Amino acid sequence: MHYLFLFLLLVSFLNADNISLDTMKNEKRVAFVIGNGAYDESPMDNAVSDAQKMKAFLEMNNFEVIYLENASKRELIKGLREFNYLMEKKCVALFYYNGHTVHVKKKNYLIPTETFIESDYHVLYKAIELDAIINKMRLSQNRLNIIILDSAQDNPFNERFRTEEKGLAAIVPDKSTDLIFSAAPNKIVPPYAFTTKLISVLSRRGASNKESFEQMKTRFKTPYQITSNQSFYFNLPFRLISKEEKRWVETLALDSASAYSAYLLRYPASKYAAFAKANLAELKKDEKKEERTPVKEDLSPDHVGENLLQEK
Repeated sequence: MHYLFLFLLLVSFLNADNISLDTMKNEKRVAFVIGNGAYDESPMDNAVSDAQKMKAFLEMNNFEVIYLENASKRELIKGLREFNYLMEKKCVALFYYNGHTVHVKKKNYLIPTETFIESDYHVLYKAIELDAIINKMRLSQNRLNIIILDSAQDNPFNERFRTEEKGLAAIVPDKSTDLIFSAAPNKIVPPYAFTTKLISVLSRRGASNKESFEQMKTRFKTPYQITSNQSFYFNLPFRLISKEEKRWVETLALDSASAYSAYLLRYPASKYAAFAKANLAELKKDEKKEERTPVKEDLSPDHVGENLLQEK
């Protein structure tokens, strides 16, 4: 007895946690989106247009967005304050940045436009430390924090730096933070349509954060992600299944006596209990038939000879 088709039909919902669809519909969503491309050194042609795409996508999916393009350090600090003010406990907060970053002593720094970086030492007070933004998000006790960085180009100030740290420094997020970068830590990749590809994946109805980020990695190889223990849908599904329903789908896929027994022990009053009991009884009946069926010894001449040889 196999129900794999049902399992495949509902597998897209198996990552949902116990947060109800109504809660997800009504929870606050806030975002801070930055596109910095107008640098005197190494301008980034698509940074602003990609940030505009992300802003439009997030607003379409009920995010309140603070948006900056070609921002100075003062403007970035002001935007961060506004972002911090909007965040509330249990909300979903997203930070998106497309622009130059530098990696100094295992820390990531966002580079404002109209800033001349003389050396790695000057980064400390002329740029914005990414950890400062992540810490603000963490302290707000949001249900979920999402950090998206489209920044995988070489350091434009490398010639003036004493060190040669490439790409983004690794970040160790807490359990309520999703990270998705256009390249893995310490890696440099040629510019590619990371933001456009990501939006296309996130736009699918009913695709969770975990499924979307994993699909992005599988399809395009270069992106890097770490996912949280929280489920989230940019484009909400029509319904979410409960833990009980998820367990039932998994039980059907396993289709074993032990799986049905475990399900009935956990959910004895389930609407699927009668079906589970019937399947369990049938499986046990099959097991007893197998136990009672004697194993017939093959007495053909060839096999008799083999047995005699084994006994010697």
